[in-house]
Amino acid sequence: MLTTYLNSVPYGNAPNGQNIIGVQAAARVYYNKPAKDLTLAQAALIAGLPQAPSQYNPFRNAKAALTRRNDVLRRMAEQGYVTGAEAAAAQDAPLGLREGDFYTRRREQFVIDYVRQELIEKYGRKRVREGGLKIYTTIDLKRQQQARSALQRNFIPGGPASAIVSIDPDSGDVTTMASTAQYSDTKYNLVTQGKRQPGSTFKTMVLMAALRAGIDPDATSYTSRSGQELQPGWSPKTYSGKSGGSMSITRATLASDNSVYAQLDLDVGPENVTKAARLMGITSPLYSRPAEGLGGLENGVSPLEVARAYSTIANGGRRVVPRIVDKVVLQDGTVRRPQKVKAVRTFSAGVASKANEILEKNVQGGTGRRAALPDCPVAGKTGTTDNEADAWFAGFTRGMTTVTWVGYPLSRNPTGEQGGGRPAQTWHDFMVAAKGSSCGPFRKAPFSGSRGTGAHAGGSGDGELGPDGQPLEGPGGAADGLDGSGRTTPGGTTPPAADPGATDPTVRFER
Repeated sequence: MLTTYLNSVPYGNAPNGQNIIGVQAAARVYYNKPAKDLTLAQAALIAGLPQAPSQYNPFRNAKAALTRRNDVLRRMAEQGYVTGAEAAAAQDAPLGLREGDFYTRRREQFVIDYVRQELIEKYGRKRVREGGLKIYTTIDLKRQQQARSALQRNFIPGGPASAIVSIDPDSGDVTTMASTAQYSDTKYNLVTQGKRQPGSTFKTMVLMAALRAGIDPDATSYTSRSGQELQPGWSPKTYSGKSGGSMSITRATLASDNSVYAQLDLDVGPENVTKAARLMGITSPLYSRPAEGLGGLENGVSPLEVARAYSTIANGGRRVVPRIVDKVVLQDGTVRRPQKVKAVRTFSAGVASKANEILEKNVQGGTGRRAALPDCPVAGKTGTTDNEADAWFAGFTRGMTTVTWVGYPLSRNPTGEQGGGRPAQTWHDFMVAAKGSSCGPFRKAPFSGSRGTGAHAGGSGDGELGPDGQPLEGPGGAADGLDGSGRTTPGGTTPPAADPGATDPTVRFER
């Protein structure tokens, strides 16, 4: 009972305004040492605080704190806990405050806040506030530093913000959660709270919907016509504003061609693109609008969501649930391990393998070339939104999914960035240092599909891409030309049949 009391009562506020809960925290804040190392005078001061934490706070009212401390020492001598001489010597000692930086300097404040919220949802606010819990997370501190180094190498203070998140595609363990944001300036976690337009990274959801419908991306072609009105008020443009000619879905992915993907979205059916996104792990609101397939979302998605979605491909069609708490040790020593949510197969292995193959080609010779790693297979997709307000690179190795994002958190101001530029370069720089043993051959499984016969399909194959033979869209993967509203009616052909390899075709929202 005494341990519980000492861990739960308030001991005032630190100079930075943080509540001090528990005797250990009080010792750290007031004297910059653990409670076991306190002197008699220091322990007496802290012991006297719970009666009136604000009134006796030594940072704010040193005289009252000194009087209270000496009263505690006098009572201790009267009751025989210390000798009169010991009490007198302690009473003569100055307060000797040494403001501790144990909590103000602690690393990973954004991670701590995210973990705290998970614990509150699990154990309740009161229990978490009382303290005494030891939390072990999945975060790799070495990778955190490697992420910050990559961010610092590519971005300067005063420019757009950037964030990196990594998860293990097999387990869902979040191993990296870093950004250029300073906790002293904002408590806004760019990785988990930043709901931003995903740009062309969302074309992968269209691709997955097409593969799930049995459409062969190598045998199915479309004609890229920049600015073609596909529905009233909706005329998607390519990044360069030029038409790319006839090309297969695979080539259109490498070129990140908006015109082709807009037509494919309509042929597959926007409602099926939404379903594919859900099956991949996207939980933010979607409204089955054609513009969403090009990244024109009304509410946006977080980098963590995108990482989860791409992990479904890396994991061979199995969707994981991101987890950051590995274990919790309660006050009595009981160890609680949050139950791991088993990965759920939502796409056949063949569908995931084909998507993986195309995204790997995109890094080898498409818009994601800057992300390529030496001697390590990489698959991924660039994303750039209209006006270059957001730029992304989402990619993975065999055992590690990483997403980088660049933008201004509180505005839609242009960054001048494209997904294939600094986001892909930052991804590369981080992964060179952090990839560890995550490299290896990607999973392979046969995919069986047929030529698509949608209303917009029918190009003659891979035709003119540009005078230099490169994708006309440029390095960014931009989804410009969106009208912003996306309020169009679903078009296309008969909804595709469910992927026969997916044993869980329903959509489940998981925490």
